[in-house]
Amino acid sequence: MSRTTWKFSGLDTLFFREARPMETVDGSVSQSVFPPPIRTLMGSIRTILGEQHNINWQEFRKEKTNHKHYSLIGYGDDLNQLKFQGPWVSYHKQRIYPAPLNLMARFQGKNISELKFLEMGQAQACDLGNKVRLASLPKGFEGSKPLEQCWLKKEGFEAVLKGQVPRLDTIVSKDDLYTLEPRLGIARNIELRTAADGMLYQTCHLRLSPEVCIEVDVEGIADDQVTKNTLITRLGAEGRLAEIEIDDKTPPAFPLSQITGNRDGFIVYLMTPLRMEPTASWQPLPSFKSDESNGQTVWKGELAGLELQLITSITGKTLREGGWDMANDGPRAVQSLIPAGSAFYCTTEHDLQKVVDTLHQQQIGNDQQLGRGTVAIGIWNQSPIPTS
Repeated sequence: MSRTTWKFSGLDTLFFREARPMETVDGSVSQSVFPPPIRTLMGSIRTILGEQHNINWQEFRKEKTNHKHYSLIGYGDDLNQLKFQGPWVSYHKQRIYPAPLNLMARFQGKNISELKFLEMGQAQACDLGNKVRLASLPKGFEGSKPLEQCWLKKEGFEAVLKGQVPRLDTIVSKDDLYTLEPRLGIARNIELRTAADGMLYQTCHLRLSPEVCIEVDVEGIADDQVTKNTLITRLGAEGRLAEIEIDDKTPPAFPLSQITGNRDGFIVYLMTPLRMEPTASWQPLPSFKSDESNGQTVWKGELAGLELQLITSITGKTLREGGWDMANDGPRAVQSLIPAGSAFYCTTEHDLQKVVDTLHQQQIGNDQQLGRGTVAIGIWNQSPIPTS
């Protein structure tokens, strides 16, 4: 089995529906999410593979895991041998990565003038514990904003992993990647061939820049199981046309982590959204539990067999993701995901080089076959030990 990269480019506007049902939008515009959910891209890939092998979809739904092509594309949530990584945004043929949410920007007009990392403040009581170290703005950096809907070029993200502020020319904003195009639609009465009364709706489509494509790395497909031609497909909620190029070259190098010297702590950055099993109590990372035995509220747990202590996290807004379940012919239950760009400040008894070797470019949490929870390990310059 080889790894291939599927590159999606828009031939028309694209629309990837947010999780809210259309009837709950209450007159406002239904927005498109970007980048698109991995399940949307995965569904397109599996459909193309099936059509290239002339699958009769009615027979496939009857036979399910007993169908002869189950080994090729799985069935429903069972992906069998398939594994996906991404989605990744490519700009001018270079992958860019979600800007970390601990990086704050000061603006001059619409342009970024200065960047600084959030700092860890003194321990204080809050709903998470009695002595929690929360993030705070650097002194004199009031009025700054997080880099939401921004991405960093590889060299910019590598600077972040070194504990350095990236150069401004390594930042890519959403305005560089796409433009918004509102659409007005009507519901139709199919039998009467007329517009349904009072059923107007508004959507906001994305028109991707010609230099932009969405990439997904796919494992589990043999070379003779896919025809690697440029393909045209329908993609997204309204089935708009997109072009797919299948590339069997080695995917671009992941940002390099360089932790040097003796350090007390490190930062785990999310590169793709993280899903965890819902629990009764709040968990910042999978299976981490609150601990206040040392006079400070922390969370202790394991990632990839390494015992870690989480001091604080910066996670941003919860990402809500739903979609349509083709196997069961109904809406998929909406899931809550921790968004890419989130930062987790940790300490450990292990050598930090071992942490990098074990965790960097690895996955945590659930749905790893979907590419969830890919992480990068960076330097935490500030001492994790609180000062009095």
